[in-house]
Amino acid sequence: MIGLLASSLIRDGGTLQIGIGSLGDAIVYGTILRHKENGFYRQVLGETGVLESCSEVIHRVGGTDVFEQGLYGCSEMFVSGFKELYENEILTRKVYPDATIQRLLNQGKISSRVTPAMLEVLFEEGVISRPLTPSDGDFLKKLGIFRQDVVVNDRGIMLPDGTTLSADFAENGVSSKLADCLGKELCGGVVLHGGFFLGPRSFYDWLNGMDEAERSKFAMTSVRYVNQMFGNQELTSQQRIHGRFINTTMIMKLYGAACSDGLENGQVVSGVGGQYNFVSMAHELPDGRSILMLRSTRTKGKDVRSNIVDHYGHTTISRHLRDIVVSEYGIAVIRGKTDQQVATALINIADSRFQDELLTQAKKAGKIAAHYVIPDRFRANLPERIEDGLKSHKKKGYFPVFPFGTDFTKEELVLAKILKSMKKKLARPSGMMKAMVQSAGKSRIPDGALSYLERMELTNPTSFKERMIQKILVAELVSGGYA
Repeated sequence: MIGLLASSLIRDGGTLQIGIGSLGDAIVYGTILRHKENGFYRQVLGETGVLESCSEVIHRVGGTDVFEQGLYGCSEMFVSGFKELYENEILTRKVYPDATIQRLLNQGKISSRVTPAMLEVLFEEGVISRPLTPSDGDFLKKLGIFRQDVVVNDRGIMLPDGTTLSADFAENGVSSKLADCLGKELCGGVVLHGGFFLGPRSFYDWLNGMDEAERSKFAMTSVRYVNQMFGNQELTSQQRIHGRFINTTMIMKLYGAACSDGLENGQVVSGVGGQYNFVSMAHELPDGRSILMLRSTRTKGKDVRSNIVDHYGHTTISRHLRDIVVSEYGIAVIRGKTDQQVATALINIADSRFQDELLTQAKKAGKIAAHYVIPDRFRANLPERIEDGLKSHKKKGYFPVFPFGTDFTKEELVLAKILKSMKKKLARPSGMMKAMVQSAGKSRIPDGALSYLERMELTNPTSFKERMIQKILVAELVSGGYA
């Protein structure tokens, strides 16, 4: 649901940055639904209520139409999701290594198709002179506007058949013969700039299977080029129009700060990567937006906690860089808002089990007026509502766990479920005792459990701990119907 909502904030003809993992895949899945099954996409968004509650921001920031102009990818990670967008004809907007050419493309004054009129536009914009100089000729050949076998020198424009045309392309008789000089398409355009690539085996096979022409559409470059604009600001700002930089965060503070890389006790969860750079860049670009995706809750054992909190002892993204936050329950637009507006917007997309507590804390701090009441339409933010809303669509094959396939084996997928179940049970002493009792006396290992034990390297346990884990794992496999 988070990915589906985030996909409505992507602007056709714009720029996309995403990361790796299930939330990145969810954005891509939602974006492909929007493009390929637009009627169904709008239907599901309508069922969630987001089209009603967030219609203004969706219209202003993103959209729900198909991608006619396409997207350009600018991402530190070239993840397999971009492959899916490319193959579904969404990642199609090419950018070029010349700021003026890119600006003219953005303004619609030229297109990637080369025509004689393009020379007039370039002259009017001061890009080339008239008559053409040898350096103008080199520039035009570099971009594919002139054919590579055309030469511009002091005598004029030299064609391969020996014909010489005046370097003043507006002169009578020259314009009618310009077609013999021109290429067909601008060259040097790419649909993605990336720092490094990472994905499943099928992704590497796809990359290796490309011919040179197709591979040239994907420009692997320095992380510094992708993650910032310094030194290339004119060019990158023209390339990265309508930038939507979408990242994941773990904790959202009630007044707009985000925590993405560590816990308040100092424990490091991950490197911050390029998240700060992309968030900052979204504020530098005149039409850029930072979108932070947030699961509204986290679970440890049977303990459920809100990921939207009053305060937290660690910060990754400052509250001054707040912009858009998406949870499974909605979209909060908090850029340039007061603390009261920020807090109420985030409470509206929090899990309803924690809304009253968050509101009480904000009122106690004097951030929200004492008479404020959470609107009724935001009071049903519960997992059951999301699950019930998607149930019929899942039965038809929509919203699969791994929408683009996986390298996990059948055994690994089952073990992932079983180990999560075990973790939840063993988190409490009572759960551990119950699991041990259920596994006691089960000396014979069912044949169906052997492949799972082999994957866990527990076919021949060598310690008391391993023997207990083996017994509990077998009991869980049996109770789950897997053995």
